[in-house]
Order: sequence, then C-alpha cells, then structure tokens
Amino acid sequence: MKKLLIAFSLVSVFIAGFSSVGTPQEKYPNRPVQIVVAHRAGGGVDLFFRLLAEELKKTWKVPVTVENQFSAGGVTAANTVAQAKKDGQTVLGIIVGILSTMTAVKPDGPVNLTRDFDPILINPGYASVIYLVKSDSKFRTLKDVINYAREKPGELICGTGPRGSENFLEWELLKRVAGVDITTLSYQGSSEVYPQLLGGHIQIAGGADTSSKPYIDSGRMRPLVVDMKSPILPDVPTFAEAGYPEVNLITTVALLGPKGLPPAVTKAWDSTVKAILKNPEFLASLKKAGLNNHIEGDPLKMREFLNGEVKKYAQFSPEQLGLK
Repeated sequence: MKKLLIAFSLVSVFIAGFSSVGTPQEKYPNRPVQIVVAHRAGGGVDLFFRLLAEELKKTWKVPVTVENQFSAGGVTAANTVAQAKKDGQTVLGIIVGILSTMTAVKPDGPVNLTRDFDPILINPGYASVIYLVKSDSKFRTLKDVINYAREKPGELICGTGPRGSENFLEWELLKRVAGVDITTLSYQGSSEVYPQLLGGHIQIAGGADTSSKPYIDSGRMRPLVVDMKSPILPDVPTFAEAGYPEVNLITTVALLGPKGLPPAVTKAWDSTVKAILKNPEFLASLKKAGLNNHIEGDPLKMREFLNGEVKKYAQFSPEQLGLK
C-alpha cells in the first residue's frame, strides 16, 4: 500500500508539472507574436510597427510578425484582434482616429475603441500632417490663406485625404475655427493630391511631411503649416504656433490588445517598451524614417488619451467622418 501511495504521488507531481506548461505562470511571450496592422504595407504606419517588431524580436527572442489587414477601412483588422484570445499573442496596430470615428458615431457598433481593446502603447503625432502650396503661390503663411478666404469665400480649393482622415478633418476644423469658406476635395493620398496641386487644379494640398519633403527640397512646393512639429521639417510652424491651437487632431498610432489582457502580459509589454525607448538604435531608426517619438505606455494616461480622442471625433458629423 505504501509503495502504491508513493507511486501515485510521483505521478501526481509529474502531471502537475506537465500541466503547468502553457499556463499564465509561464513567462510571456513564449510563442510567436503577431501584430495585425490595419493599413497597407509600405506606408508610415506599417513602417512604424515593422521597426517596433524588429526590436521586439531582439528583446524577446521569439518571432514577431506583421500582417497587413487593410480591408473595410480597418474594421477587418480590428475585429480580428477584438475576437482573438486574450493572451497577448495577437495585437492590433492602427491609427486611433479610425476606431475613434467608429466609436463616436456608433458606440454600440461591432467595434468600439474603449469597450473592445486594452491599450499597450500609443504614439501621438507619429508623423506630421502638412499643408502646402506651390512654390510660386502668393500664399506664404497660413494667415495669408485665411485672409484671402475671408475676402473671397469658396474660391480657394484644398485637396486632402479621404473623408474621415485626420488630414481631411483637421482642415474642416480649421475652417470652422477660423470662420472661413474653403472648398475641400478629398483624394486617396499624396500620390493623387500632389499632381493636382502642381497642375494648378487646387491651391492647397494636405499630405505627410515625409512624402512632401522631396517636393519642398526641389523647390516645387512651399510648406504652410503642420499639425505637430516635424523632425525633418523643424522650421514649419504648427497650427498652434500659427494661432489655431484648437486644430489638434494629431494623428496617433496605437498598439492594442483584446480587452482583458492578463496583468503579466501588460507588465511584459510595459517593461519591454520602456527598454526599447532607451535604445539609441531604435530611436535613430525612427528619426531616419521621419517618424516622431512620443510613445506612451502608462495604462492610465493611455486610457485618458483614448477617451479624449473619442470626444474629439464626436464633434464631427457622420458625413465628415466618411460614414454616410
């Protein structure tokens, strides 16, 4: 009987040890991590998360892959992560404005920023939105544009990104704050809007600092204003510096996990992000790519920021947000 009890105890210890593999007590991460990016490969958002993934691989010694799911305006990627296991192995890389828009217009919809996700990190103003004119334009400052628009309402045309994008909404917010009438035309991106500006079909164009710099350096375009200080165009004034601090829809990227991540997972991300932000090679890679570093990982600060973003987008109509 004694031998039987000893044998039973040994089996129990073996089973307990075996069953502990894969439990929450194990160090995170011990398996590949996937960042689902809700944007096309090759763009600034994609580049940011690929640079981050490279650093995570070095630190964690596990594969960290980036998968682009850009269909349905980001809804597909958001659903993928919202419905993923709450183990931190699948996370979402996205421009916050996309989810803020969906949440503001339809809080009980299929995807909700604050209901369905836990923030892991945010980077407000990861890249600067810029507004430009042709180099031979008579407009040298944003003030020049506003004064002309007051004298001749509706005559000026500004080309921006799609309805609902920060690029579009910032210009709409400027028009509201300044009390001017400027016609806005939406395009799919800088590859469409810049030729329109250079061809003289529009007078002002909105784009990204990175995509516009070659045109500025070659003397074909002149920058008027940016929404946030640009590391590659540091002399261009911001909306706040130009007298319009209310135009504050800074483009923010976020890394989000499904709601209910275990504390061990959030702790691992927090400590890793803090370590990465001390790595001069990573910071240099961001600067080389023309990306700003305002990365924040504090849970309370991130939640406060995201709640504020939803309130910002709630001031726009569904039509302006591109949802009608």
